[in-house]
Amino acid sequence: MIQRKNIRVTILIVAEVYEPATNELITRGRFLDLSAGGALFKGDKPIEKDHLYNFRFEVKDRYKFAFSGKSTFSKEIPAEKKWLAGIQFQCTPLEKEKLERIVNSISKGSFNDLEKLGIY
Repeated sequence: MIQRKNIRVTILIVAEVYEPATNELITRGRFLDLSAGGALFKGDKPIEKDHLYNFRFEVKDRYKFAFSGKSTFSKEIPAEKKWLAGIQFQCTPLEKEKLERIVNSISKGSFNDLEKLGIY
């Protein structure tokens, strides 16, 4: 069994995918899980494997975040007419720390840490 480096939470978070060069919205969907290293994304349109995208999402309709990430895989779910993609975030150490705090807050169900730290 492979041990993950980061805490991963199962969650449904609405996310938007943008092309970095043009800031064009590519698709909307949901993160099915989230960690400081990446996420599992399900959307209506495919996103290209090994391509860098910008992801924007909100937690609790209040905390807005944006991170860059690369798709590690993309596959169709024909029965649902959806696409599934693995996302590996491309973060600076400071952004990774921010993601770790977001995931820890989600896993505890408490967002006081985010407010105290002003990281939203």
